[in-house]
Amino acid sequence: MADKNGDGKLTLDEAKLGMPRVAKHFDQIDKDKKGYVTLDEVKDAAAAAGVAR
Repeated sequence: MADKNGDGKLTLDEAKLGMPRVAKHFDQIDKDKKGYVTLDEVKDAAAAAGVAR
């Protein structure tokens, strides 16, 4: 739902509006510095941090 334009990518601005925890750690999740993260990257980061899905 946070992916407002439905492109499968979450920008920092979208994360700030809908997923504040992702926004807080956006730079760590966006390892390639693309300017967006995917759901898989968010899931991987959560798993690495030991956060339950």
